[in-house]
Amino acid sequence: MLALSAAAASDVSTLVRLFEENVQLPKTIALTLGGDSMQVHFVPPNLSLLLELGVFASLSFAIACTHTAILLAGRGNAASGALSVVLGALALPLPFLLESSYGLPKMGCALMLWVSYWKVLDIVGGTARPAVVASPRTLLLHLLILVEYRGDQHSNEVAPPSELPATIRKVMLVLAGYMALASAHAHEPPEALVAAAPSLLYAIRVYAAVWIIYVCLMITGEGNALVLNSFGLRPQTFFRNPMFASQSPVDFWSRRWNLLIRGLFHRSIFSPLRARKTPTGLCALAAFVVSGLFHEYAFMAASGGRAFGSNLLFFLTQGIICTLETVLTALGVRAPRWVREAPKLRAALTTLCCVPFSPLFMAPLRVHEVGETNVLQQMLSAVPHFRVELLG
Repeated sequence: MLALSAAAASDVSTLVRLFEENVQLPKTIALTLGGDSMQVHFVPPNLSLLLELGVFASLSFAIACTHTAILLAGRGNAASGALSVVLGALALPLPFLLESSYGLPKMGCALMLWVSYWKVLDIVGGTARPAVVASPRTLLLHLLILVEYRGDQHSNEVAPPSELPATIRKVMLVLAGYMALASAHAHEPPEALVAAAPSLLYAIRVYAAVWIIYVCLMITGEGNALVLNSFGLRPQTFFRNPMFASQSPVDFWSRRWNLLIRGLFHRSIFSPLRARKTPTGLCALAAFVVSGLFHEYAFMAASGGRAFGSNLLFFLTQGIICTLETVLTALGVRAPRWVREAPKLRAALTTLCCVPFSPLFMAPLRVHEVGETNVLQQMLSAVPHFRVELLG
């Protein structure tokens, strides 16, 4: 199965290169407005990039389907669980072995393979909800879809009819924001700002890069939620307004940012360690270390190993900050009342604890290992956007 999937991905990668060489699509479509004083350029999405994203996603789907078949065939048998674990381990190197014109599809494939593999370990290790393996459909959706669905130990929540239209509206809203962000990024900053305030411009670019990651994860999460709604299941919340509502670093990482990874790590790392009387701070730090290693693996598929270690360092710093907050809270140390009663100020202070370290996280995404653009640029080129040009 692995060999067939890899061969298919390699063949399609060759087709993508032939597509780029022989099919000449317009890079922009210009519309002149205002008496020849302004041109609005419509920039279509990079179709070859989207094609490769689909191919590499299909490879991850094939592996998830194989996991499902093995686990269902064994139905709790230790041998089937061990076989699925071995399959997942063998699949992890695939993104590094396959050819690609871009880094983003390789990284996306690595992310999907790792999350699916961790869910397999979660099931085999007995920390997953029994309800996810109650039927072939729920198990396949659990391994195939990144976002998890809601439920208790023995049942899964059914999505009400009103949830599907609401999710569609969320997808459209996030897509509009994604296009707006790509459109803003397509413009060069004013020369006066470049000359007068380079430090401010750097800070804006750092903050904008965080938003690129946030919006890409949001569109992925809402798209996955849409699939779950289509099958009648209620998706878990993926984000809880982390950029504007976080009241502390612990609140940001534990209750608001990427709750898929938080949920996986909480039940498979944090909770088992706490059950062994490990101090809370060390449990949280262990989860941050594993998160750093996970990101190192996924991003290395796109960067070729350059900037290796930067993600582990980023998550270590965040783990230390969160551990310090936990210790100070346990000691009864509190912020002044005027800070505690100002949620917007607390959100801004939380941003100052996280965003300045984000260049460590972004470092592998800014290198040019595959193709002529880096991963952040490829994220923006995956959606249609607009560029305004003033004439004369």
